[in-house]
Amino acid sequence: MVHFYVLLGFDGLNLLLPQHEIRVVEIIEDVELHVEPEEAAAGVMGWISQSDQQFPIFSLNADLGLYSHLPPNRKYCVLLETDEEAVLGITCDEVISLDDFKGDLRLQDIPPAMHLDFSPLSGLGIYEGRMICQTDASSLMGYLTAHAEEQIAQMEDSFDDAFIKNEEELPAIIDTPLDELEELLTD
Repeated sequence: MVHFYVLLGFDGLNLLLPQHEIRVVEIIEDVELHVEPEEAAAGVMGWISQSDQQFPIFSLNADLGLYSHLPPNRKYCVLLETDEEAVLGITCDEVISLDDFKGDLRLQDIPPAMHLDFSPLSGLGIYEGRMICQTDASSLMGYLTAHAEEQIAQMEDSFDDAFIKNEEELPAIIDTPLDELEELLTD
């Protein structure tokens, strides 16, 4: 059985994904970099339009953490599509199409004892002397969704804390009789 893959390279990390999950590869100049604060908090660094739809773009670093900006060396945006037809974009420095017959591709599943619940990685391998990490679009989507939910929850907690702090200061103003407030305002 022939397996077709695409290798995405960025920050020294090489991610290997099934080729059928690649919807399209766009040049980085097609990415709209304006995002709302809550989108940025969720890890979205931009949007790309395709087929009258907009899709979120993420820039991962070598540790699979998220940049809040577009690194200057990124050249491509790869739109990935999950089996559930969800679409997300990943920025990268290089895109290489591979198959079992091109070069020496050796893959192994991550042993169960080494697999982390939150990791989108399913395997490790070597291709032409490069260490590669195998994943798929659904695993990346789950990973990024969990990250976004965590960031939004933290943002809501800090907003709630600030609101509670301000609310504690308000009763002195609210409990002030109206005639005293009018005097304060006219003085």
